[in-house]
Amino acid sequence: MFGLPAETPLDLRFTLFRTPVRVHPMFWIISALLGPHTDLRATVIWVLCVFVSILVHEFGHGLTAMAFRCQPSIVLEGMGGLCYSEAERQTFWQRLAVLICGPGAGFLLAGCVYGGYLILGYPPLSHTGEQVKGNMLLINIAWGILNLFPIWPLDGGQITGVILNRFNRRSGTRWTHIISLITAGGLAIYFFNPQDPLLTIFFALFAWLNFQTLQTLHREYTQYGVEDSADWWKR
Repeated sequence: MFGLPAETPLDLRFTLFRTPVRVHPMFWIISALLGPHTDLRATVIWVLCVFVSILVHEFGHGLTAMAFRCQPSIVLEGMGGLCYSEAERQTFWQRLAVLICGPGAGFLLAGCVYGGYLILGYPPLSHTGEQVKGNMLLINIAWGILNLFPIWPLDGGQITGVILNRFNRRSGTRWTHIISLITAGGLAIYFFNPQDPLLTIFFALFAWLNFQTLQTLHREYTQYGVEDSADWWKR
């Protein structure tokens, strides 16, 4: 979400659905830190669930882009996933579809997990089965909703930017980052908990990122008289 991470000898690489995928080693580390630390087995199950869920999410973007004859590539890194999908070749509606289908794929995966459990008549699951089910529902529903908040560079923030630039080509980018800053800052305050600061740190990081971006836009306008670009989301 913060740009393409540098390649390393430890990267995992494979191709799926004609799409190249690269997994940066920080993906495994951050995923493990976010998971339960009761025992190694629970951590491994969590990391695998995160891997599958985020991969499905990114292929939601990627396969939709392929439907529009764009060639995607996927990178999983410390802060989640990135799907490069030749956005410059996409129309307004195509770009919205590509962005929405990422979290949409996650919601569909969660529905399949719970729907399968329902169809089978709520069978008793082993401890591992319960962990997998719980992890998959948490990641794909809770994280999916979080991803739709109007905070750039989350999908919700990118959707906000595409829509604002559609109706205000002069100031759409600036307003996208203002909304993102206010939303992220407000949520950082709302979730403040000294005993468990993870969410506060998460949203504060996004607030700072958008603040820095607004400063950059202001400097560009002040020094060069350049207003924000209506095509920022294509870069």
